Amino acid sequence: MNFELSPRWRRLEAAFLIAIGLVAAGIRLPLLSRAEALLTSDEAIVGLMAREITAGNLPVFFWGQRYMGSIESYVAAMLFGLAGDSAALLKSAPLLFFLLFLVAHYALTRALTSPKVAVLSSLLLAAGPPVLVSWSVRAMAGYMETLLFGTVFLAAIHRYRRTGSKRSLFLAGIAAGLGWWTSQLVACYLSAGILWFLLEQRSTESGLQIGSILRRCAHPRDFSRLRQLGSWLLLRQLAGRLPNVLRYLLLPGNILAAVYAILGLLVLLTGGFDTTVAEVRVKATDGWKLVSYALSWSAIVAVVSAAIMVPARLGGIARRAAPALAGFLLGYLPALIHALTVKVSSPPTHKFSLPMLLAEQIPAFFTRILPLLAGGGLPDIEEEISLPVTLALLALLGLSLFPLLHDRVPRLPAMLCLTTMGLFLFSGIFVDYKSYRYLLPLYPAIAILAASGLSRMRAGYACLIMVSTIGIWGAQDASNLTALRLEVPTSEIIGWMREKGIRAGYADYWIAYRLDYLSRCDPLLAPYRSQDRNPAYTAQVRNARRVGYVFRAGDPEWPAFMRARADRIEASTIAGRYRLYVISQPRVVERRGQSVED
Repeated sequence: MNFELSPRWRRLEAAFLIAIGLVAAGIRLPLLSRAEALLTSDEAIVGLMAREITAGNLPVFFWGQRYMGSIESYVAAMLFGLAGDSAALLKSAPLLFFLLFLVAHYALTRALTSPKVAVLSSLLLAAGPPVLVSWSVRAMAGYMETLLFGTVFLAAIHRYRRTGSKRSLFLAGIAAGLGWWTSQLVACYLSAGILWFLLEQRSTESGLQIGSILRRCAHPRDFSRLRQLGSWLLLRQLAGRLPNVLRYLLLPGNILAAVYAILGLLVLLTGGFDTTVAEVRVKATDGWKLVSYALSWSAIVAVVSAAIMVPARLGGIARRAAPALAGFLLGYLPALIHALTVKVSSPPTHKFSLPMLLAEQIPAFFTRILPLLAGGGLPDIEEEISLPVTLALLALLGLSLFPLLHDRVPRLPAMLCLTTMGLFLFSGIFVDYKSYRYLLPLYPAIAILAASGLSRMRAGYACLIMVSTIGIWGAQDASNLTALRLEVPTSEIIGWMREKGIRAGYADYWIAYRLDYLSRCDPLLAPYRSQDRNPAYTAQVRNARRVGYVFRAGDPEWPAFMRARADRIEASTIAGRYRLYVISQPRVVERRGQSVED
């Protein structure tokens, strides 16, 4: 009897998962114990939305947006109903998703590799570098949901590849729909899964041998090996199967796509141009738009070629894809209904600039983001980076991956690494070093690869690397907690405003909603500049006769405020680094869509 399929092994696996879950929860417990001190305004909005849900309102997206789903708020509302409203329970919602993600990750890794690798990789994620530990208890933007739904999607695609089960394809569609509703960051999982599936359809190999590819590239005269490499990349097969008639038929579309691609690449390299040729203005400043035109023409070419080449197969393809499409529509249904019934602003667009990427962003990646991701930085105090700790952790990771140079590597985690880095570097979401959160999907992929390497080592060496890595991460977690400082005197601000009879006020975005959540909207504060997430709150504050103002020391808005309203200040005080004022303001009356001061 196969021990890995025996009931005894099943019980042992369950015990491993429970132990790993307890380790993950225990490591994050100190952060939950300081939930109020660590709460941000973005997290507070999730909590305020959860309260709206308990009151009967059903938000679909994060307030003021339509590209960050509200699933986390619904889970937080359930937790509030079970155990009461608190910042610790609010931060427990993403932790719950993280624990479910660990289960899905274990199942996926076990299917791809072995139970041993699954246990090791899950343990690495549970102990996690400080960045993953911190973000797994941050109730914002659905990053843990993205990891969960993305992993479920990959696991379902893998199962469908092995069994052909329509239920697996339906589950993959649901996970993709829920993930796309939650965060478009799930695109790195979707693209990785689809690429892996296409490659597996063309190959019977279970993995990619990195060392072999390096050797092939090192001997360019060995054309037979290079042809084998090209065969693995599907280039030779696809080119060989394209009929000559279609080559001529599709040539105009391909030429147009190539022109757009060349222009787009030129704009990305130079930053664009705006000139006049023969009294005709020629302007191109958005390289990605030109690249998208090239991709669109390529897609049209592909669709036309498919319709001409295999009309009989299209029906079969549609029937096979129907479960995935139905699942996606089901998972994305709340967002679809919202899009049809509510008019909201479009998601922000990101512009990619190759000169900026090379001059500013790539250096920031190596000096700030890579140390943070490795564990050499403190996620809640992002300015502090330890070079020795970073180098030690990267060396341990290198030792873990070294055995894979001459062995088979699971393709799926390798694909996830490539798609995540590609999306990060070339989609425009890489703005500054704080964009490191978009690289969280790298962790499960690297954990699988590192665990695969550790499983090929002697037990003593593997144990030493694991203990050293987790020990350094633990020391960094402890340093992160020790270095945290409570900068906002929340109780003092709320108490002073209540003492003065203030029930409404203004503050900076990063303070306003945080105080709203902790004070239960008594007083109710709205941001006095930008990022107005809830216009209803702002309207209530605007109509109050007496309001409070909370300014951070050094805020550039403060001098202008003093000049404009100094004659109406009733009271003021200082709380830590903050200046608090009470002023009387004219009552605002709404008349036919216009605001009129009374």
